[in-house]
Amino acid sequence: MPLGTILGVLTIMGLSWERLIADYNVLEGGLLPLGMLVLLVAPLIARKLREA
Repeated sequence: MPLGTILGVLTIMGLSWERLIADYNVLEGGLLPLGMLVLLVAPLIARKLREA
């Protein structure tokens, strides 16, 4: 996600950097990295399914 979008969402929602970092920390229950991974591989999976 572009840095400008992240900063915009943080500002609009009134969230802190600590909240953003906590969302990325899997050890503390943050699932954001897993969601980003799904977004990364979803087009590849879709292409494989169309070809099959």
